[in-house]
Amino acid sequence: MKNTFFKLLSIFPGPFFPALIFAVRESRFAIKNFRIFIACLLLGTAIIAGVGSITANISDSIHRNGRVLLGGDVEISQIQQRLTPAQKKYLSAAGKLSEIATLRTMARSRDDSSLVDLKAVDRNYPLYGTVSLKDRDYRADILARRNKHWGILLSEALAARLKLAVGDSLILGTVKYQVRGVIIRQPDINNSGFQLAPGAIISLDSLFKNSLIQPGSLVYYHNKIKLYQGIKGIDLENNIKKDFPDNGWRIRDSSSGGAGLRHFISRMGQFMALAGLTALLVGGIGVGTAVRSYLEEKTDSIATYKILGASRKVILITYLAQIMAIAVGAILLGLIAGALGPIILAEFFQGSLPIALNRTIYLKPLLLAAYYSISVALIFTLWPLAGALQVLPARLFRQKISREQNITKSPGYIMVILTLSLLLGAVIIYMSDFRRLTAATLMAAAVVFVILRGTSALLRVIIRRSPSPKNPLFRLALGNIYRPGNTTTSIIMALGFGLTMFAAIAALEHNLHRKINQQITGRAPSFFFIDLQKNQRKSFTDFLEKTPGVTRYHMVPNLRAGLPG
Repeated sequence: MKNTFFKLLSIFPGPFFPALIFAVRESRFAIKNFRIFIACLLLGTAIIAGVGSITANISDSIHRNGRVLLGGDVEISQIQQRLTPAQKKYLSAAGKLSEIATLRTMARSRDDSSLVDLKAVDRNYPLYGTVSLKDRDYRADILARRNKHWGILLSEALAARLKLAVGDSLILGTVKYQVRGVIIRQPDINNSGFQLAPGAIISLDSLFKNSLIQPGSLVYYHNKIKLYQGIKGIDLENNIKKDFPDNGWRIRDSSSGGAGLRHFISRMGQFMALAGLTALLVGGIGVGTAVRSYLEEKTDSIATYKILGASRKVILITYLAQIMAIAVGAILLGLIAGALGPIILAEFFQGSLPIALNRTIYLKPLLLAAYYSISVALIFTLWPLAGALQVLPARLFRQKISREQNITKSPGYIMVILTLSLLLGAVIIYMSDFRRLTAATLMAAAVVFVILRGTSALLRVIIRRSPSPKNPLFRLALGNIYRPGNTTTSIIMALGFGLTMFAAIAALEHNLHRKINQQITGRAPSFFFIDLQKNQRKSFTDFLEKTPGVTRYHMVPNLRAGLPG
C-alpha cells in the first residue's frame, strides 16, 4: 500500500504532471498565507518597472524632440561677434536660419528692478516648437515696434517679481518696452544652460537700437539652422570645419538637445533603480519568511508525501510550482503598475515639461524588472524549500517541538542559489550606466547581509546561554527568540536592511549639506554684480561705501577669450 497512490500516476511520464496536480490542489488554500509574499514582490517590481519605464520614456522623448530642445537641426554659437553677411549666406544655403542673442541685464519698472536673462530673437524664431503665452498666441510681429514702443515677453517669474501685466511697460538699458505677453513655455529653454535670473524675450532689432551692447559686454550669439530636405547635419558640420577652420565656432546638432535634462534624468533614474532594487532585496527577506512559514504549516503534508513514496523531485516541483505561480501573479500586477507609470506621468505633467511625453509601454525595463523579481523570488524560495526537502519524514512530524534545527542543505541547491545570485548581480551591473557604483552597492548589500546574519546567530546564542529571568513573560519572550521555528533571523534581516537603506540616504543628504555649508560659509558673498564697465567703477564703489551693512567688497577684472587650437 505504500506506493499504491503514486503507482496510479506512473502512467504519466516523469514526476512533472503529478506534481502539478498536487500544486493546483494545494494552491486553492495557499494564497491567504502569501499576503506578505505578494505585497513584497508587487511593490518591488512596481518600483523597478515604474522607474525604468519613466526614465526610458523621458529619455526617448528627449531624443525624439532633440531638434525642439536645441531650437534647430544645427546650432552655431559664438561670443560677442555676429555672423558676417557672407557667413549667413553660406549657412542659409543649407537651411532656414534664425539668429538669437542672449545676455544678462537689469530691467527697471517703477521703483523696482531685477536682473534678467534676456533673449533677443528674430522673426524666424522658433524654428521648431512653439512659444506658449498666457491668454494669447505667439506671432512673429508680437515683439515689433508699435506706437513708439517695442514689445517684450516676460517669464512668469519676472512678471510676478516686478508686478507687471500685459500692457505695462519697463525699461531695459535706454529703451522702454511694452509687455505683450507672459511666457508659459519656450521650446529651447532647457538648452539655454544655467539660468541666473528670470527670463524675457525681445526683438533682435530692438537690441541693436538699445545701449545694452557695449564694448566688453557678454553677449552670446546663437544661430539655429533648420536644414533643408536631403541635407545632413554631420555633412554641414564637416563642411563648416573645412571652410571656416579658424572661426572658433561652437557647433552642436540635435542629438545634443536637452543634454542637461537627459543627464539629470539618467542619474536620477539610476539612483531610483538602485533604491527600488534595494527595496526588492528587502522584500526578498519577506518572501523567504512567507515561504518558510507556509512550509512549516505544510510539514504534515510533506511528511505524508514522503511516507507515501513521493520523491524529492515531486515535492520540489509541487511546492515550487505553486509558490512561483503566486509569485508570477504578483510580479504581473507589479509590471502592470510600472507600465502605467509613463502614461500617468504624461497625463499629470502635460504642459509642464518642454517636451511631449510618449503614452506607450516600454518592454526593456519591464523585462528587466520581471527578471529581477523572478530571480529574487527563486533565490529566497529555494533556500527554505531546500531545507524542508532534506528533513526525514519522522523528523518532519516532530519538527515543531524539536530543538534540532540545523539542517544541512544539499550542495546542489546551494550551487543553484549561488548561480542565480551571481547571475542576478552580473545582469544588474551590466545593465547599469554606473557599473562601479552599482557593484559597490551590491557588495555593500552582501556585507550587510552577512553582518545581520551573524548578528542574528550571535543574539540567539547569547540569549540561550544567559540565565532565564524569573518573570514568566520575559522568560517566554526571550525563549521565543531561539525556540524551534523562530523568526529572529527574518526580523533582524528585514529591519536591518530597511534601517541601513534609510540611514544611508540620511547620511548622504547630511554629508551633502555639510559639504555645501563648509564651502559656502565665510566664502560666498551676499550679492555679486557682473558686467560693470570701467567708467562705472568709481560711482559703484562710492555707492557701496555709503550703503549701511556693506562691510567688505572685492572687485575682480574678468576677460573671456578664445584659445587658438
